[in-house]
Amino acid sequence: MYGREAAEWDKLVRGGTEFLVERARMKRTTTYTELDAALVRRTGLRGFDFS
Repeated sequence: MYGREAAEWDKLVRGGTEFLVERARMKRTTTYTELDAALVRRTGLRGFDFS
C-alpha cells in the first residue's frame, strides 16, 4: 500500500493516534508537517513526501 508494508501502517497509525490525542488534551492544533516529524521520531520510519 503506497510503498509501505501493513506492519508499517499499523505503527504509523498507533504513533499518529497517540500524537493527536496528546495534542487534543493540550487543546492545541497541529499541522501535517508536525505530525510527520512526530511519526518519524516515534516510529523510526521514513516520513511522507508532501511535495
